[in-house]
Amino acid sequence: MTALTPEERSLLNWECLLDRLELDVVRTEAMLDGHGAPEVDAWTPDEPGEPMPSSLLPRARALLERQDHLREQLETRLEGLRGQQQFTLKVERAAGRPMAVPRFVDVSA
Repeated sequence: MTALTPEERSLLNWECLLDRLELDVVRTEAMLDGHGAPEVDAWTPDEPGEPMPSSLLPRARALLERQDHLREQLETRLEGLRGQQQFTLKVERAAGRPMAVPRFVDVSA
């Protein structure tokens, strides 16, 4: 096996970084399509140590566009949830008590 040149190593490092970012985007897109919340590890920024190779710029720009689109979708959904929460609080205040509390019945007794 031959050793990688510094340029090849840089390209590989950047491809791996973009792969991880893209996986987070794919998981979040799936969540927004109703496939459950993704399990995403805590994000820590990578520092590849060298500039991104120009051959990866189109991929990075496309990924950034997808991230921006997702951010907008998430903000819209979050705003909708805030509205639902405010409505629930108004109903609780108008009723003078909290909304119904779940009750559990022990059917094994």
